[in-house]
Amino acid sequence: MSNLFWGRQYSLLPFFNLFKTLTQADFDKAILDLKTRQLITLNESQIRLTRSGAEKKRQVVANMAPFQFAGIGLRTNVATIQSCLNLAVQITSEFAYQNRRYYPLQTSGRLMRFCKSWFITHKSSELPAAFQAELTQFLETLSEHEGDAFVSQFIGHDTYGLTDDQIAQVRGQTPFSWHLTKLHLFSAFITWACTENQESHPLCQHLVKPWVKTSPLAESSLATYHLFLGHNDLARVAQLRHIKLNTVKEHLLEAAILTPGFARTVLSTLAPVTYSKNDDYFAITPVAQWQFATVQQNESQITFFEFRLRQIEQLEKGG
Repeated sequence: MSNLFWGRQYSLLPFFNLFKTLTQADFDKAILDLKTRQLITLNESQIRLTRSGAEKKRQVVANMAPFQFAGIGLRTNVATIQSCLNLAVQITSEFAYQNRRYYPLQTSGRLMRFCKSWFITHKSSELPAAFQAELTQFLETLSEHEGDAFVSQFIGHDTYGLTDDQIAQVRGQTPFSWHLTKLHLFSAFITWACTENQESHPLCQHLVKPWVKTSPLAESSLATYHLFLGHNDLARVAQLRHIKLNTVKEHLLEAAILTPGFARTVLSTLAPVTYSKNDDYFAITPVAQWQFATVQQNESQITFFEFRLRQIEQLEKGG
């Protein structure tokens, strides 16, 4: 939950769940490299940008601006949809040439079954042309350069896609820069497949939409959220869901972080809490820097749940 909260504060939620292979060792190595390059200062509790680091950040942010991920990782696994599309393209291409003797792309059993079901459902002599027409519709929303990059990994009949390293080299990009570009392109494809005039591209819609959640909340948190909206009672929700009260609070904090205005909704159902002994502290301390330990020391009856909800509420007001 802490990761979500601070991810929201640092505007990192658009990147949530997009870099699953980033390990703690990778992170520590990057921090050390930034320190060595005198872009940050580092102590036990804080990392701060140096003047050079702030300038470098401005350059990086400017370079990142064209990439629009829109928090797609909160709703789906982009890599899964990429694998699904690549397999569907291969299956359809081989079908167009009436070739049954080929090695399908290797992926999870679940994804293989899904693509097989998709193919059987839509199998007809018109499928190859219809699927190509739909993908062409999407490609027309991109520049020619982006379109070439998007299809460069496709594998089909007598067609062998390029690897990530090969594409990066052809495009003159670093591997990480190409990774960002690919995420950007597939985020655009997912958004297009799910929202843009779906009747014009049902094949892509049926291929993508089952993998995309309607809410950014985790499934269990979403169930708690809906129950709370109906009952406005934490204990009752815990009873109905057969989970601990603290688990209910964790789910509702997740909802408050990801659902604008919900923190105020929850606070309105709780018994009023007095913060008068913290008035001076709140007045001089930026909301994002509020510390629960300090607040509770002044007023011991305040719980972390109440504290975080109030903090989220105040941040939404621009505090």
